[in-house]
This record gives sequence, C-alpha cells and structure tokens, in this order.
Amino acid sequence: MKNVSDIFEYLYYRITKAYYKWDGEEGVTAIIAISMLQTLLIGDLAIIIIRFFFDRSETFEYAKIASGIGIGIFFVLCFFNFRKYRKKFNEYQVKWGNENKVKRIIRGILIIFLLTIPWLIIIYLGRI
Repeated sequence: MKNVSDIFEYLYYRITKAYYKWDGEEGVTAIIAISMLQTLLIGDLAIIIIRFFFDRSETFEYAKIASGIGIGIFFVLCFFNFRKYRKKFNEYQVKWGNENKVKRIIRGILIIFLLTIPWLIIIYLGRI
C-alpha cells in the first residue's frame, strides 16, 4: 500500500468481496463503510483539536450541532465515494485477487483494526 487512497481501495475491495452476494459489484456496503470510517477520522481529528482548547463541559451544548454536521459530512462522503468506487470491484480483483494467504490474513486483521480504532477514539474522547 503506497498511499491512503490504496488503503481505501483495498478496504472497498475486501468489504465488497465479503458482501458480493448481496451487493454485487456496486459495493454499496463497502462505500458506506468507507464513508463511515472517513467521517469518524474527521470527527476524531476535530475532537482532538477542540479538546486542546475547551473542556467537555464547554462543548456539551454544541453536541447536537456537531452531530448534524457529522451526518452532513457522512452523506457528502457517501456521494463522492459512490462516484469514485462504484463498480470498481473487478479492477481491484485483478490488482489484489491473487494475494497470498498470509498477506490476506494480515491485511484483514489490519482492516478490522482500522475500522474499530476510530470508534474507540471517539468513544474515549466523548467520555473524558
């Protein structure tokens, strides 16, 4: 994986492969997962920056506004990701379809890690 775009492309490929029976090559589930991950990463970054300047008690009253902004960002990212990744499964199948088993397992573990860490960060920062 050479850049961030490759990571999201691989993420799209693996999730679409897992849900291919339901989604086909459109990969809607993968697009939603990628958009969710990107939204959480943006939210984590925003919360980390805000926490440097404000306490939780000072930002509590803006939680509903922030969640609305987060939902808006999610839908915008869904739109752009849908345009970018839709029906690219076969292209990525050629690129990663014959990776060896060890590499596939390691990358699968990294995908699970990548999908869970932003949730853990946002939950942790929301509690302190």
